[in-house]
Amino acid sequence: MRRANVAVRSPEAHVRACLVRDCPGATSEGKPYCLEHLGLLPYVGRLARREREAREAAGRNRRRIDPRGIVARDILDELEVHGDVTPRRLAQGVALNRRTLGRFLVALEKAGLVSLRAARGGPLVGLRAARVT
Repeated sequence: MRRANVAVRSPEAHVRACLVRDCPGATSEGKPYCLEHLGLLPYVGRLARREREAREAAGRNRRRIDPRGIVARDILDELEVHGDVTPRRLAQGVALNRRTLGRFLVALEKAGLVSLRAARGGPLVGLRAARVT
């Protein structure tokens, strides 16, 4: 039996100190922050804001849906890449349940950014106009 030629790294190979002043935490794999401070990474902060937007839209606070927010941009990006899609496909693509997606689509339609239209296979969602980013 042949052994695979796999490099084994020691756990200490890429450990370094967290970049937050006076933090005793360590990181791994060259990351800049320990687990306690991961929220300082721009990507993690964006995910947290997106989750907050989606949670607010799923609740009773529909007036707070921002057609220029992170979730709305994700919806518009998905439509730009895939073209006209069904609400079910769009909900899967942006990881929202269909009810929450529907609330965002109402706000985006009012803002003139998307159109909802009937088609033979069911409703379709598409971009209404060219986007300006």
